[in-house]
This record gives sequence, C-alpha cells and structure tokens, in this order.
Amino acid sequence: IVDIVSEAIGNMLEAEFSPLALHFTRSRLRNSSDPHTGCSDQAHTPESQNGLSQWLQYVGLSRGSIMGSCCQSTVMLTEPFLGGQPKRGGNQEEIRTTDSTASCAYRLGHGWATLVRLLDERDYVRRLLDQRTSAKPPTTNQTTNCQLPRHDYVENGLHEPSLVDAIVPNQTRFVPVELMSKGRMNPLGSRSLDIQRCYDQLAFRLVKQLHASHRAFVDNVSKPNIEQTSSSSSALALLGDMVRTLSDEALSTS
Repeated sequence: IVDIVSEAIGNMLEAEFSPLALHFTRSRLRNSSDPHTGCSDQAHTPESQNGLSQWLQYVGLSRGSIMGSCCQSTVMLTEPFLGGQPKRGGNQEEIRTTDSTASCAYRLGHGWATLVRLLDERDYVRRLLDQRTSAKPPTTNQTTNCQLPRHDYVENGLHEPSLVDAIVPNQTRFVPVELMSKGRMNPLGSRSLDIQRCYDQLAFRLVKQLHASHRAFVDNVSKPNIEQTSSSSSALALLGDMVRTLSDEALSTS
C-alpha cells in the first residue's frame, strides 16, 4: 500500500514536469514580464489533438493517479475478507481476483478524478467566457500588441493549465482595437462555442470510459467466489448512483 501511494505522489510531482505544465509555467513567466497582457479579446485557433493528450496526461498524473491509488489500496485492504478468507490463506485464484478487482478500482478512481476535474474546469471556463464576451471593448483608436488571453484554472488560489489553453496556440499578434471598439470583431465570442463544444465532447468520452470502468469493477466484485453481504450490495448500489449522477452532470450542456 505504501508503494502504491508513494508512486501516486511521485506521479503528482512528475505532472509538474510534463510538457503542458512546463509550457504553462514558461507562458506565465513570459506574460508577467510583458506589459501588453491586458487585451482580452484575441482570436483563438484550435491546434491539433496534441494539446488534448497533454492535458489528459497532466490531469491523469496530478489528479487521476492519487484517486486511483486510493481506490486500489482500499480494495487490497478489504477484499481478502469479503469471502471470509484470512489475509494470508488465499489461493492463487483468489489472489488473481483481488489483483484484478484492485486494477479495476484504480481505473475507476482515475477516470472519476479526471472527469470531476474536467467538469470543474468547464464551469470555470464558461464563467470566464461569459465575462469576457460581455465586457465592453476599448474605445481608443489604436493598434496594440496583445498577448492571447489565458484561461488558467484556479483552485485554492493556485493557477493550473486548462484544457482551452492546451488546445489553442499562445502567440502574440497585433490587434486593431478600433475594429473591436466598433463592434466589427468579437473573435473570442465566435470561438466560445467551439471551446465549450470541446469540453462537452471530452466529457462524453470520459463518461463512456467511466461507465466501462464501473461495469468492470462491479463484474469483478460480483464473482461467485466472493460472498455478497447487505453492506457490500448497498455500497455497490450507492456507487452506481454516484456514477449516474456524475454522468448526468457531465452530459448536461446547460
């Protein structure tokens, strides 16, 4: 158990040195030293799927790993006693069953944490998009050098890379503020639907993975050689309700 949790902590540290995290840190340092970072309405052009995979890697290491390891450890501590067997007296089949169920528990916890982070971030970015698209543009007639706005996910006062920053390029361009002030150009508003659609599509994908992990976990726990008790049945029913509730929230686009 100590090895499993230690590995998860190591994964959290590794996440801070992942490509997305390093790019995020460099961008924040560059923006903090750039006096022209106040412009908020700048065009976004989605990049390839590379940013999506980098975000999944980062969140998987920083969030999914620790949650998955906790679920895996819980199964390893409790499952040998579900069938009334002593911890050291199980046969090889029972040991394989425990390992299989623990692996399913890890995938379930990993997927759960990743989806929860995505939903929290989706709500956060939606609020930022609403604020920026409703903000009044500048009234000065000038061309200014503006940095692409960031949508850092902030939790407990700490900034973290977001999915939207992973899938759009971070470039500096000259923006004609005069056009923006006359209402002829609202690039962020035109991209907001694409950004939200990206979050919704990934949420749908993660929900499918979560349901698959949940089914695999239940199938392993429900094997004939594992005695079912009223408490374990109630726990599985509660877990199913939690998965459905989280899935409904993820698939809601309102």
